[in-house]
Amino acid sequence: MTEFGKRLDGPGGRRVAPREPVLLTAALLTVGCSRPVILLDLSETGAQMQVHQPLRCGQQVWIKAPPIEVFGTVVWVEGEQCGIAFDESLPEEDLALLQATGSIVVNRRLSADEQLAGEDWKTGLAR
Repeated sequence: MTEFGKRLDGPGGRRVAPREPVLLTAALLTVGCSRPVILLDLSETGAQMQVHQPLRCGQQVWIKAPPIEVFGTVVWVEGEQCGIAFDESLPEEDLALLQATGSIVVNRRLSADEQLAGEDWKTGLAR
């Protein structure tokens, strides 16, 4: 068995859906709280994200990455990163839109914040 982001079946196991690296800002809402997050990778069944305020496994969340909104559950947390399993798979066209919007060449030497700043500069949002 697998969950998004973490293999539970050991080496050689397969994830439910292929992941695609992205770099997108989004809003994550929980009961009584909202916070900005950075989506780091995405598939039709879940996402990996960076959060600056702690979440806990099993927590129900609502992710808004306009124009997409999706409900899910936190399935793993390691420091400022976590994995979310979506309650329902993203429709193919919504997944393609988010992946195209957040498509990046991942530079592991830069933090997610630095990569976002570079993308903003490249697209003219930051000057």
